[in-house]
Amino acid sequence: MTNDSPFQEGNVLISLRADSSQKVSFALQQNGFPVVRDVIIKNDGDFSLENVRLDVSALPQFFKPFSCSLPDIHERASYTLDTLDLTIEHGQLARLVESEKGMLTIRLAHGEKILAESLHPVEVLARNQWGGLTDYPESIAAFVQPNDPAVDSLLGQASQLLRAGAPNQAFTGYDGTKASVWRQLAALWNTLYAQGIGYVLPPAGFEDRGQKVRSPSQVIEAKLGTCLDTSLLFAACMEQCGLHPLLIFTKGHAFVGCWLIDDMFAAMLTDDVTALRKRVGLKELLVFETTLLNLSENPVSFQDACQRGEHNLREEASADFLCALDLCRARAQHITPLAMANADATNSGQPTMRTVKSAERALTLDVPLDILDDEAVSPTTRHEPPATPVGRLELWQRKLLDLSLRNSLLNFRAAKRFVEIVTRDPGQLEDMLSDGERFRLDAGLPRVASQLLEVLPGFPWVTPVRNWPGRGLDRHRRSRWLS
Repeated sequence: MTNDSPFQEGNVLISLRADSSQKVSFALQQNGFPVVRDVIIKNDGDFSLENVRLDVSALPQFFKPFSCSLPDIHERASYTLDTLDLTIEHGQLARLVESEKGMLTIRLAHGEKILAESLHPVEVLARNQWGGLTDYPESIAAFVQPNDPAVDSLLGQASQLLRAGAPNQAFTGYDGTKASVWRQLAALWNTLYAQGIGYVLPPAGFEDRGQKVRSPSQVIEAKLGTCLDTSLLFAACMEQCGLHPLLIFTKGHAFVGCWLIDDMFAAMLTDDVTALRKRVGLKELLVFETTLLNLSENPVSFQDACQRGEHNLREEASADFLCALDLCRARAQHITPLAMANADATNSGQPTMRTVKSAERALTLDVPLDILDDEAVSPTTRHEPPATPVGRLELWQRKLLDLSLRNSLLNFRAAKRFVEIVTRDPGQLEDMLSDGERFRLDAGLPRVASQLLEVLPGFPWVTPVRNWPGRGLDRHRRSRWLS
């Protein structure tokens, strides 16, 4: 071949870019998370790429080597492969007890010659290791294991407490009132509190890098757990009795929540702390601190744990909030619990568990007054229709208008999904929008926007389409720009 042939090793006119996962684990494989999300091959030359193939391999070899032929990639064109169908060695991942560093290699080749290559460091995690929030954060839902034998044992003890404290009460999920859900959670809390679970610090930065996770049986047997371990244990118990738990992450910490009503968030992951605060304020959601489960001279009630959980979501700590995962939504999107490992099923089938004694602690199932008061004014409560026109008008207003904290027009807070528009005359902008005017948004500098507006009063932060300079755009290209 001549020197200008495209089929030369290291040809700078051919580029290969891949988006791959930095971590691989048994939990990710079982729930279908892809290792390679996409591969983009770009041909910047004046030639056509023909008879080329893509080769994918890894060391350690956690999947079978992958190879596929590609269609012709014409000059000045690119080609994208979506998720690659790699055959993962799930048996090898299931047996791994310690993480291993490795390398993922993606090559574009013609015959024996390598035209482009992309190397990606990868960490192969142990079976019981979660990879953190940086890559597939929703995979933490797989580590909530309601199928663990310790969960059923705990629920058996909690049901005895529930019957003793509320004779007509049982673990019936949401087949009842908010007070019923509260008593179920309080019974679970009292049962877990009696186990005397000690708290151990999680690894530094676990929320980003992940950590090894103890199963419910391991937590009960060892009487030890990090904030993540106890949160997963409580979430497993809640899920098993038909409730909808949440896992909440802040910087260096994890705790849990639970819906008081049969509901879930629209998205699996929520990074807006105000969404949680609103639901807590509406008495539709509880958040509580599981690190208070360790036994102490002064018993910690479930209500105390809820107050600590709400303190974690206070306004002053907003910068520390990372995200919340709605477990019910995760299950709806087919993220399933990990199966019990053979060793765990053998060694943890009968975990050492303390029996709850009523004389041991002064913890009750009493429902807070604000929960009972909220039920008294619940929309599901039937009331006689107002007799006066004014009363009927107020009733219609309540039905037609959402005057609660859920209405973002009444309780607006800037978040990532909102775009701030800086303009000299908001009133004029509003009038032009109502007239159907179309706009082009220019990127600005929010921190110095006001100073720039003073210095450059005519600066076109928001420019109507009719005032655009020509810029050589015909009508067709403008419509595409705006669409």
